[in-house]
Amino acid sequence: MEFFTSESPLNKNRQQKVDESEWCKRLFEWVSNIRKSNIGISYFTNINPYSLEVNEWARRVKELEWLRKEQSKTQNPDE
Repeated sequence: MEFFTSESPLNKNRQQKVDESEWCKRLFEWVSNIRKSNIGISYFTNINPYSLEVNEWARRVKELEWLRKEQSKTQNPDE
């Protein structure tokens, strides 16, 4: 059974059709990434991510990515 064609935001390739199980897998990964981002924002910045506007949330996610990258450099200076 094929569904969720190019209109689906979860399609990596806009022309690709995915079956239900693949779509559910991608949706789960997407939700998991959002949860991880929200947990990181809460933990590192002490800000409730659910109180942020979309653009502010996106900036905090980028800030969190930068912070993790910098931490990785200090923990692994040879890389």
